[in-house]
Amino acid sequence: MIEEREPVEVIIDEIIIDKSADKTTAELTEEGHLVIRAPHRLSVRELDAAVNDTAMAAGKSLELGAKMADGSVYAGLTADGKSRIFAMPEDLDVTMTFNNAAKAVKKLNSQKALGHDDWQIPLLENLRVLQKNQNEGALKGTFKTASSRGSGYPHWYWSSTEFRDALDFVHLARFTDCHETWNHKDYDGRRSCRPVRLVTSSAPAP
Repeated sequence: MIEEREPVEVIIDEIIIDKSADKTTAELTEEGHLVIRAPHRLSVRELDAAVNDTAMAAGKSLELGAKMADGSVYAGLTADGKSRIFAMPEDLDVTMTFNNAAKAVKKLNSQKALGHDDWQIPLLENLRVLQKNQNEGALKGTFKTASSRGSGYPHWYWSSTEFRDALDFVHLARFTDCHETWNHKDYDGRRSCRPVRLVTSSAPAP
């Protein structure tokens, strides 16, 4: 008896078919879907994290705030539309200076957090995307939008964009009202940080 299941959409790099039976069929539909019908077992192998990024970039557009299989969250496109921004699901554990945040992100990469080693403190233009889309999907409620005693300035977020006239300073943004300023990288005041990674799109998002 053939078990019927609801159609599912997955990204895989290999399909192994038992050819001992002769009733397997494969059909490419007009929508571009590969439909395989088989009365026996199919073995599939999923793409690893890096290859999956490339396949996904060539695929359909994503919804803002969509939770990815690796645990990251889709936050939007870069200003030039060439890359997708994926954020960690939460801020770094505590507020800290920029230099300490940079060390924390470096540690995430050494540990291959969520399967990747290309996490970064977002550029100011990408931080603006996070601020704009902070209430979308799985991003909602994960950013700090109010000050609190004893924790620095959690509603301010570090960017990695250096100040044009003083490279020891970087820009930061307040998520409550989009206000922006700049501070010394090792300034005693502590701020929040939301690491992101960029995945280049092979074509503009539809």
